[in-house]
Amino acid sequence: MVYISAVTSETPPSDKLRYVKSRRRPASVLVRHDNAKICSACGASVARQDCHKNRFGEYICHDCQARGIGSTRRSRIWAWVSRVLRRSVWAIAGLGLTLVVLAMLILFAL
Repeated sequence: MVYISAVTSETPPSDKLRYVKSRRRPASVLVRHDNAKICSACGASVARQDCHKNRFGEYICHDCQARGIGSTRRSRIWAWVSRVLRRSVWAIAGLGLTLVVLAMLILFAL
């Protein structure tokens, strides 16, 4: 990241700002660095109040939201994989418990 200082000699110490320039955005677009987030969809550095944190924990800027982007493919795929893994673990545990109970019933029946 490229840091550009916006501090001048007339600026009081409490108003010192640091600006960050994104790699994917034009150089003319500068955002305050103290509360900037990176949009997961377009990679732009946006202020926190100009983006939304979705249920996957990604920050999506309002421009991308207006275009209909709510999350990235990577997060949706990862959410699906983790959901399948979680359910398969429970299925295997249930199957194992069922087999143990059946084995005990067969052993005690003999």
